[in-house]
Amino acid sequence: MDGGVPPPGARVVALAGIGEPAQFAGGLAAAGWQVVATAAFADHHWFTAGDLERVAGTVDTHDAWGALTTDKDAVRLEPLGALPCAVARVPLTLDVPQWGAIVAAVSGALTASRGAVAAGARP
Repeated sequence: MDGGVPPPGARVVALAGIGEPAQFAGGLAAAGWQVVATAAFADHHWFTAGDLERVAGTVDTHDAWGALTTDKDAVRLEPLGALPCAVARVPLTLDVPQWGAIVAAVSGALTASRGAVAAGARP
């Protein structure tokens, strides 16, 4: 898993042992990769060499660069050692709309609470 991430547009297999593998595949597609197949496993799946042989077969069948997986699943692949196909980890990120407004509201509430406590009021 040290070969780096392929460029956007590359044909990839989404490899996911998470609760919503379709969302992971959709995120990869939204980021610009061409997801040609999804190798979905149960959440918290511990991968076997046989699992990865099947993923490698899917990669070959679809003439893909290799597989992209989450950081969480990459950790579960490490004990397998050398993998039969290219696999790269892609970190999941959370995009929260209006994050600045949320931070400002929480900061304002904390400041008001601290001011009330300093004045002797009970929070």
